[in-house]
Amino acid sequence: MAASYTWPPSLPQKPLNGSFSANYGFNIIRTNTDSGVAKMRKRGERGNSWSMSFLMTDTQVATLATFVDTSLDGVARFYFDDPRTGTTEEVRLVPSSDGALYSVSHNSNGYYNVSVNMEVMP
Repeated sequence: MAASYTWPPSLPQKPLNGSFSANYGFNIIRTNTDSGVAKMRKRGERGNSWSMSFLMTDTQVATLATFVDTSLDGVARFYFDDPRTGTTEEVRLVPSSDGALYSVSHNSNGYYNVSVNMEVMP
């Protein structure tokens, strides 16, 4: 299933300095043994995950809300440029444990820190 959307150009294209983190790996099964070293085997690919924050204005937060609620309906995939490599990747938003797709906190007059978690599709 290919993405039908792209991160809106009116939103910041790069996260705040120092706010990007990524987790990479495979879907691995680890089995303890009665004695000796645990056995491990690769089960398949998994999506790498990104966590990042952006500095946005009131208008940009509203644009993000419309993009997530209307375009993505909260679950659709979209294209976003990898902050580390610059390559365009197919991603989706990952909800927090309470179901939130992004969080907004006040920074200063008219500016907000917006945090998101994305999963890169394998």
